[in-house]
Order: sequence, then structure tokens, then C-alpha cells
Amino acid sequence: MPIFRWDTDMDRWREDMMRYWNRMTQDFGRAIDSEPDHFLVDTGTKLVVEVELPGTDPRQIDLDVASDSITVSGRWPEAPAGFEHIRRQGQFSLQLNLPVDVDAERAEAHFQHGLLRVELPKSVGPRRRLPIHVQAGDGEEQPHLNA
Repeated sequence: MPIFRWDTDMDRWREDMMRYWNRMTQDFGRAIDSEPDHFLVDTGTKLVVEVELPGTDPRQIDLDVASDSITVSGRWPEAPAGFEHIRRQGQFSLQLNLPVDVDAERAEAHFQHGLLRVELPKSVGPRRRLPIHVQAGDGEEQPHLNA
């Protein structure tokens, strides 16, 4: 009786199904699962978004960052002639609504080995030091600056 390895066998099955589906629907100009794999991490001071785009030319990626969202779009490369394409192909698009506001002006993006990494510093609104008024025992208020 063969042993079924969930992690690799299911991944291979999913890739095969995606490839067959994309072949069947290519005449309709659509492909299933056009959203790239991605991760969003909150480091405390910034949000980091990583988007997996293997084989993609970084010059073909459109990246738009707003204070509350990020949009990544472009095209996965076509398979060279004579090769079976097992990766995704065609258009991709990803839009994420961010859980906190970010400072889009200070955002940075890096692309290396098929991984797009976007660092989004959290937005810090205007701050003001506020005095705390302390009631003295005689009823007179004395300002006390919090440290």
C-alpha cells in the first residue's frame, strides 16, 4: 500500500489541477488563482509585505502604496517554447487593505530572487506633550508634566 505524503503529494496535485485548469480556460483569457502568494508581518514599528513572484522581471511589476492599502500587479512570464510550464502565467494582481495606516512616503521596496519585499513604516500622527494637572491637598491645581 503506497504511503500518501500530504505535504508534497497535495502540493503536486494542486499544481497539476491548476495547470490543467489554466490550459482549459486559456481561450477565455482567464486563469484561476491570479493572486500571488504573500505574507504580511507587523514588526511593531512597520508592516512588511512579502510577495512571491518567481521568474518575474521586477521592471514589469507595478507597485502602488497608499496610507491604508498596497497594490501589486504585473505579468508572470510565459513558458519558453518546448517547455511545459508548471508555474503560474499571465496577469497577476494583489490588493491588500492594511490593518493600520502607514507612511507611504517612507515605504521601501526590494526585489531579490523572485521575492518582492515592501517595508511600510507605520504612520505616526501628530504628537503633543500634554500636561497632567494634579490637585494638591489644599484644592489648588498644579501643572505636572508627565515624564
